Amino acid sequence: MDKQVIAVDIGGTNLRFGIVKKTGQIIHKIVRPTEADAGKDAVIKNIINGIDEILYLSKIKKSSILGISLATPGFIDINKGIITFSPNLPGWRNINLGKIVKDSLDIPVTIENDANAAAFGERWLGAGRNSRNLICITMGTGIGGGIILDNKIWHGDKGMAGEIGHITVDPDGSLCNCGNYGCLEAYSSGTG
Repeated sequence: MDKQVIAVDIGGTNLRFGIVKKTGQIIHKIVRPTEADAGKDAVIKNIINGIDEILYLSKIKKSSILGISLATPGFIDINKGIITFSPNLPGWRNINLGKIVKDSLDIPVTIENDANAAAFGERWLGAGRNSRNLICITMGTGIGGGIILDNKIWHGDKGMAGEIGHITVDPDGSLCNCGNYGCLEAYSSGTG
């Protein structure tokens, strides 16, 4: 049997878990609340418990899992695999989530910004299939953007390419979760 990947979409509101074949076919999925206000340790526990739960419910053994892919909001140091800051997850600064999950479950882990992961998915299997270049805009608890250039995710300087939710639209505007004032996300996201 081919090995599968566990995909985890970490949102400010929900955690979405899927077991995915190499073809992209989702064979099992569950959704659980993020509980972001409970703090980072509670969210990390929810992520690990959700992975254990989907393995249990799907009756798939850990040995059949190629790896875990974490898609998380915020700014990622892609070279170190560290979430440097996630405005919609309180207390999430400089967290090596990939290492924490790998050490807990003994399964290899990759981490990517959620909007970049969405752009990659659209490029691979969605509306952008066979496009060498595309931009994907995401909207939920926050607003993000993923950019594909020459078939590769473009991370830009400090991994912040596509972070359109933090463009200032009103310098005297509302306080954003990132700490700045007047960000697009403070007005137009699912929480804005």
